Amino acid sequence: MLPEFVDGDRVLIEYPKKERIMAGRCIIYNNKGGVLVFHRILKIIKNFLLVKGDNENYIDKIIFRDVIGVYAGYKNNLSFISHN
Repeated sequence: MLPEFVDGDRVLIEYPKKERIMAGRCIIYNNKGGVLVFHRILKIIKNFLLVKGDNENYIDKIIFRDVIGVYAGYKNNLSFISHN
């Protein structure tokens, strides 16, 4: 998710309330292999989310129940940054 996030940053997530899941927001979700992924929502189509990492070339299609949390802020070596 460069350049906004770099290795070592710690991401704060919130419970994924439906009203906080919208295009442009970052989420953490389980992919098909059960791996946690941190990507940005590009578009919502019915019950599906189109998501993509900021430096990735591919787009994933996931369902709402795969979302574990919504990005709320992060902590780097210098400070805590809130995204509310």
